[in-house]
Amino acid sequence: MRSGRRHSRKLLGSPSAAKASCIKRDTAATEKNNRTVAEIAQAVVEAVPTAKLAITGETGNDPRSYRVDFARARKELGFEAAWTIPDGANQLAKEYRERDLTREQFDQRFTRLAVLAARQKAGELDDTMRVRG
Repeated sequence: MRSGRRHSRKLLGSPSAAKASCIKRDTAATEKNNRTVAEIAQAVVEAVPTAKLAITGETGNDPRSYRVDFARARKELGFEAAWTIPDGANQLAKEYRERDLTREQFDQRFTRLAVLAARQKAGELDDTMRVRG
């Protein structure tokens, strides 16, 4: 996805995307958030109108695919996700806009390898990525 306002394609990778509450609903509603990457990307495009979706078929460095099953959380905890994928995409887009979060800022703060590299450069981590001291 590309965006004229430099919103990150990692829009759903933030901890805010995990926001949910425990409420009781029927079983069919629980798996409604089992979406393909393309469906999640489409939700981002709808939340960020300047974004463009390009499906290339490439898997990148992580070819894994995930299918979420909430059955155990539902049974043992009574958990149901209160937010849908589009709800989360819209909320994140709104928050990013309100904070004028750029792609560069996002990558520096929320991309694990960039954070580790910065901490290593600052001397906080040794060559094995362990905390010094």
